[in-house]
Amino acid sequence: MDIKQPVSKKDICLIERLKAHPKLHQRVESLLGFVGGDNILLADDAEEAVIKELRIMGGELLEEWAQDQAKKQVEATLATRSDLKKASKKNSIGTLPMEKLK
Repeated sequence: MDIKQPVSKKDICLIERLKAHPKLHQRVESLLGFVGGDNILLADDAEEAVIKELRIMGGELLEEWAQDQAKKQVEATLATRSDLKKASKKNSIGTLPMEKLK
């Protein structure tokens, strides 16, 4: 028997947050695939698969967190230090060779 529950604000918030993080969304879907799935028969195999998935998810989350922290730090530094500017590609073609004078 499948009884549908109303969607709460908390559910909607979770969905929006998962949409903002596609890798995390993919990992959560993968983990949910283990629930009620018939593709794994032994508990040891299921445990190993879940642990592997959680390790990958943890690594991806930490990487995303670190990138976000670095971005915030750069923005804060640029906001407080007006003498700094973001690195950009140079538009110069370099030093042109000159003829030797005789």
